[in-house]
Amino acid sequence: MDSAHLDGGVSAVLRSKIRETFYLHTPEADEINRRSGFPAQKHMFRGVAFKVHPDSTADRIAAIADRIRPEGYKAYRSRMGFGGELDEVCILQTQQVDMAILRYEQTDGINYDITTDSLISVLSEWNKELDLSIAGASGDWVEATIRKEPKDWQEFARRVYAFCPDVVDQGTGSVAALADELERSRTLYLWWD
Repeated sequence: MDSAHLDGGVSAVLRSKIRETFYLHTPEADEINRRSGFPAQKHMFRGVAFKVHPDSTADRIAAIADRIRPEGYKAYRSRMGFGGELDEVCILQTQQVDMAILRYEQTDGINYDITTDSLISVLSEWNKELDLSIAGASGDWVEATIRKEPKDWQEFARRVYAFCPDVVDQGTGSVAALADELERSRTLYLWWD
């Protein structure tokens, strides 16, 4: 926690609420770059992370979120434990700007020519309408809680599909089903293969 320069009060909260071992977080994009021989991106802030069972990720984040948010920190899922592996939760200083997570994680849909900057631009626009809260992000996916309903779920689902076809083509199967899923779950989940 000292290496990540976490605030002392935040460190104390984390140590009192989290039993797992903390380690310096490395964004997935930095790991891929390192393996490919490219330099890692320079980050203004470093995150710390811990592993947790996927069934308890949301509860573990909720247990610390309200305590660290006033200090400018955010807890979010930074890796998903598909196939029985553990999830990873990252704590990052964001200064209350959720989109900073996407910049840190270097989230993109590059195979659709969606850069980190263009992703942030679109989600910032949607945020004005939907009051989004980033719940998770990594190299090619982002998950956000929708805190304010759109005027028309079907119309919003069409915009989501236009921006991220994989959510329908490899996910719900139709825009109508996506609209139903968005309305039911109040979760926006985007990924690009």
